[in-house]
Amino acid sequence: MRRELIWLKILALFIAIILWLQSVLVSEHKAVVNMPIVLLNNPDDLSIKEQPESIPFLVQGKGIEILKLVLAHLKVSVDASQIRPGQDILSISDYNLDIPSNIDLVMIGPVGNEDIRISAETKREKRVPINLSFENEQVRQEFSRKSLQMSPEYVQISGPSHLIDNIRSLNTQELGRRHLGQASFKVDLVLPSKNISTDAEEVRILVSSNQVVTRVISNIELPERPGQQVFPSRVTVKLSGDRQYLDSLRISSIRPTLTLSVESQGFYTISIQVPEGITLVDVTPDKVRVSD
Repeated sequence: MRRELIWLKILALFIAIILWLQSVLVSEHKAVVNMPIVLLNNPDDLSIKEQPESIPFLVQGKGIEILKLVLAHLKVSVDASQIRPGQDILSISDYNLDIPSNIDLVMIGPVGNEDIRISAETKREKRVPINLSFENEQVRQEFSRKSLQMSPEYVQISGPSHLIDNIRSLNTQELGRRHLGQASFKVDLVLPSKNISTDAEEVRILVSSNQVVTRVISNIELPERPGQQVFPSRVTVKLSGDRQYLDSLRISSIRPTLTLSVESQGFYTISIQVPEGITLVDVTPDKVRVSD
């Protein structure tokens, strides 16, 4: 009899909870819902250092509709095209929130101050060398007995100034014993921060017993830009690789491209594409001016 009473009490409690939830879900409520922020139209030469993760919004509707809004994980889009370096105040009076048609409630608006504080700084870019990392000293010594060719040897990195200024090189993921018997493999680069980007995410390693040499090739013509003048119009590259690869290399297989630099309007960064098995050591100059 006592056990039956316990089960009856549990059943009664369960029914009471169901009735309470039903009452809450079908009745009208006002509630504050934190909506994650997405900044749009960020200036290309700026990097966001600090920003609020969410904005509290006051909404009104039935409990079930408010619950559906929370479960939808919607984000508030705010225009950030006018932010400037340093501490800046960004108005969220003009925001965009696409509420699905199956959610029926009233979005009253942000709670409290309609301004948010954003911290931004100038974005920088520079070219840094790549260092190979090894899982232990024994593996390092094993690889030291081999001829290793790394492609690329340098990468272009960009990001907030305070981070870029402190980076002198990038490391690869650790090479281990599993790599020792391979003639060619790829390893990922290790970025010191999620706010740092690079023009290459991995490095190809060629293991060879042949002699590795370098070769300097001058007067490589840069691609023309219609109606614009490129100065200087030719560059010099320094390449490294197995002698047999470099001896058979054709100049036409070296393909330069120009990419607009984030540091200064009118200057373009030079990227050089070389055949597999050849490593670009240096390019001079690494930036050119393009004028009308």
